[in-house]
Amino acid sequence: MVTLVSRSDTGRVVGIVHVRSRRKLVLVIGVPLVTAIAIVTLLLALPTNSETNHLASQLLGTSDLPIGWTPAPTTSSYESTSAPCLSGVARQSNLVHVSAAFTQGPAVPSFSESLIAGTGITPFWANMTGALSRCRSASITIAGIKHKITIEKIPFQLLGTATSSYLWHFSASGIDFGVDLVVIKVGAVVAQFTYADMGTPLQATVAAFIDGAISKIEGHSGRVSGVMAVASTPVRIAHTNMGDVGYRILGRGPALVMVMGYAGTMETWDPRFVDDLAKHFRVVIFDNSGVGETTALRAPLTIDAMANQTSALIDTLHLSKVDVLGWSMGGMVAQALAVLHPSQVRRLVLCATFPGVGHVVKPSQVMIDALTNSKLPQSKTVLFPANRSADLSAFLLAVSRYPNQKPVSAVTIKSQGSAVIKWWNGDDPAAQKTRSLRVPTLVADGSIDTIDPVANDRALAQLIPGAQLVLYADAGHAFLFQQRSEFVRRVVGLSATVG
Repeated sequence: MVTLVSRSDTGRVVGIVHVRSRRKLVLVIGVPLVTAIAIVTLLLALPTNSETNHLASQLLGTSDLPIGWTPAPTTSSYESTSAPCLSGVARQSNLVHVSAAFTQGPAVPSFSESLIAGTGITPFWANMTGALSRCRSASITIAGIKHKITIEKIPFQLLGTATSSYLWHFSASGIDFGVDLVVIKVGAVVAQFTYADMGTPLQATVAAFIDGAISKIEGHSGRVSGVMAVASTPVRIAHTNMGDVGYRILGRGPALVMVMGYAGTMETWDPRFVDDLAKHFRVVIFDNSGVGETTALRAPLTIDAMANQTSALIDTLHLSKVDVLGWSMGGMVAQALAVLHPSQVRRLVLCATFPGVGHVVKPSQVMIDALTNSKLPQSKTVLFPANRSADLSAFLLAVSRYPNQKPVSAVTIKSQGSAVIKWWNGDDPAAQKTRSLRVPTLVADGSIDTIDPVANDRALAQLIPGAQLVLYADAGHAFLFQQRSEFVRRVVGLSATVG
């Protein structure tokens, strides 16, 4: 029997287990205790140093990977279940094995690579690919709960004919996880790769990692390129006429500038949402005044001032006319930007935000406090409904991918709060001119948003001529992440409209 091994460490799994066995082929999965799968890899034997030096030099290293990817540490705590379909695969002799594993964030996405070589490599290849072709299911036990793994064959056409590739899929705590497992014979080396993520891994991303790995095996540069992931995109600094602004930019197509809300950083955007948009747009995310590397504007802070700083960023990046997506407070900034700098705005997407004409349904102070205090019970449901705990867990796991996150200071949060209240009260000059907007606009929210009651969305949609209103059932303030796929289609559809 081949053992499926997972390992945990205080509820989180961040690496790969090296199993010390010359007789057993082991499928290893690194798993957070409750929520996620991190790594799957086929391990064979631990050869001596003299046998591994050359093979190890062919493995990808951190310098070959996109920014934000780090080696996965190991732990000695295990949980295990079985994959009987792989029994007997590793009954080969004279084989050596090396492996490396990496993660972006504490668990997923993750990538692992195993290289196997030696005089018995041909029969080993035949045994392994034959066994994998017969695998249709396995199971994994996490925190005492057994989960079924389903296995299906998937094509990787670009990698040639000597390839065996599969999707291993299971659900834990309501979250779907997928692992692309690809085995390929490169000359006298059998290379096995796994790429794990929430949902189904994007094959273009998996192929980019494997292409880089194969190139290094063949003696060339192993640099992984072409991976479009916001969490791997470096923070840049734009030197604008309103101070420095920290930002990230990725993708191709029409420019889409995304404005973050109250107490948030650009690392609060769900990277899955940004990456999906980057397939259609040249996406810019950035930090508002006083957040991260962005210069704090002169007090008192206002929504209009933040809109002017956003305009300065657009000018500095030479983006010309852009689509603008604002979430919560960011939606107020987006409205002010369209009023104060109409020549820069092509489309508006206003997410879970408020009109500024003096008539709003305000959230309770308890809900506002919950946005910045994770110890409050309400903080668990302030973004996602109470019955969507899996969506909350997936969101928290996704944003953990960003490296070097910095919290927003209490001073900045207080100044943002004052700016929001001024907007709500109708005291912001730009807010009073929202009725004059003549730009294609989408207003959207979750139907049970506790931060922004839907009465505000309806009022805003009536205020802006021709605005579309979309409310997502059973969704809250973070509806744009909860209903990510459908909402991205809406945003893309708005961008395609003539206006």
